Amino acid sequence: MMRNHPLLEGVGLPARLGATGNAGPLVTRGGLVLLGGGAPYLYAFDKATGAEIWRGATPFPTSANPMSYRASSGRQFVVIATGGGADAALVAFARAR
Repeated sequence: MMRNHPLLEGVGLPARLGATGNAGPLVTRGGLVLLGGGAPYLYAFDKATGAEIWRGATPFPTSANPMSYRASSGRQFVVIATGGGADAALVAFARAR
């Protein structure tokens, strides 16, 4: 349905667009677009080019918008909810130091 939207006419979309649902992306000041898309991964795309630059495996399919926070130590984290019911986990990622 998204590929045929009139506002996207002529736009080259990537082959993988994620799953239908309400979960959305997180766009960072540094130019990353973080998205789960219903797959068992958190993806990071370059905002300027759309290129996938990283993916982190999650124990269950992602089921929410990613969020970011900075700990009192100054370290930045990205967290996303995965799965549902008994098969659910909150997964956090941090950039290696």
